[in-house]
Amino acid sequence: MTAPLLGRYRLEQQVGQGGMAVVWRGFDTQLRRTVAVKVLHAHLHQREEVRRRFDREAHAVARLHHPHILDVYDFSGPEAEPSYLVTEFIRGHTLRAFAEAHPFDPPELAAACLLPIAEALEHAHAAGVVHRDLKPENVMVREDGVVKLTDFGIAALLDPDEKFTVTGSILGSPSHLAPETIEGKAADPRSDLFSFGTILYWLSCGELPFRAPSPAALLRQILEGRSIDPRQLRKSLSDAQAHVILRCLERDPAQRYQSAREVKEDLLKLLLDHGLEDPRAEVAAFITASPPEARAAELRARVVNRALERGDEALAQRRTAAALRRAPHRVARPRSRLGDGGPQPARHLTASATRAATRSRRWRGWSALSPTWPPGWPGTRRRPRRRPAGPAGAAASARSASRGWHAPPAPACPCRSDRARPH
Repeated sequence: MTAPLLGRYRLEQQVGQGGMAVVWRGFDTQLRRTVAVKVLHAHLHQREEVRRRFDREAHAVARLHHPHILDVYDFSGPEAEPSYLVTEFIRGHTLRAFAEAHPFDPPELAAACLLPIAEALEHAHAAGVVHRDLKPENVMVREDGVVKLTDFGIAALLDPDEKFTVTGSILGSPSHLAPETIEGKAADPRSDLFSFGTILYWLSCGELPFRAPSPAALLRQILEGRSIDPRQLRKSLSDAQAHVILRCLERDPAQRYQSAREVKEDLLKLLLDHGLEDPRAEVAAFITASPPEARAAELRARVVNRALERGDEALAQRRTAAALRRAPHRVARPRSRLGDGGPQPARHLTASATRAATRSRRWRGWSALSPTWPPGWPGTRRRPRRRPAGPAGAAASARSASRGWHAPPAPACPCRSDRARPH
């Protein structure tokens, strides 16, 4: 059977289909290279407004030249029948397919994977192009470990009423829609950042931020902004990464990041803080590893060691709160699991810092790590409860005496003494 031709492009195999177009793997007979040919559905081609929008979007996306945005090679024009768009052909998988087979753990790996997508959005928004349909299916993972953003402007080709009459076939899952998009308002770069936050949430935690039994309930949940804190789903998720996710998912666009550049800078900062100095190389090594889980385990060990090192540094500088922030839940392991007589990582950083923080709160003005405790402090024993003054205190003392025990005397508190409180 002879392969069909569209101009100079020979259509070899259908590789995908959506509510707007059918995607073929094609061959450019003049330049002799493999390409992807996206052919507009016939029922959409009959509508002149859709053809004009298709033409505008093709010209807009063709202006984008970025290493993490799918390159556009050719466009048939709005009057050709059928209308088609020719792009580079990516050998690989969608982000959804890859992540479902190989989870991104530790969560910092998810941030490293989406850092190039934030850069791609920054480039597109600067050129005045809004994606409008950002979701894991529109992020491609190439075989060499490069991630690329695809399918710009697809949702803009459809009328607002049509978007929701065939939800699932045109827009795919509505889980990534921004609230203002659901309300029918014009999409802007902040709408893309909301969708970006849903992908980062899903890639970091393994679950979507908004889940409901029906599309109507799901859209209502997005409009109300009801989602679970990602740290409840993934205990090892850092506060910095959770902050990026939650700020992207703000219900009010004015409370979100105002540009993709801000998202990129915060992601880069948290990755450097966790010891990932070359995020692209880390992601490429994970994707190309066989199996990827082995590379993820190695990276997880490095991230944990980095957290312990920074926690020790904070403790040495007597910054107890900072030490607690540097110690994620994944490093607070019980002593019995570490082996008998083996080295204890950073002296159980979390437990040590917690005890120090408690003492610091109880004895203001005294260092939490001081080798000499305040006068009257009985080691690590809990501070005795003080009896209230007056009749209430006398009644409490009488009840204690009737039970056969007496409260020990309260230790002398240096903060209440006549001498100046140290600072």
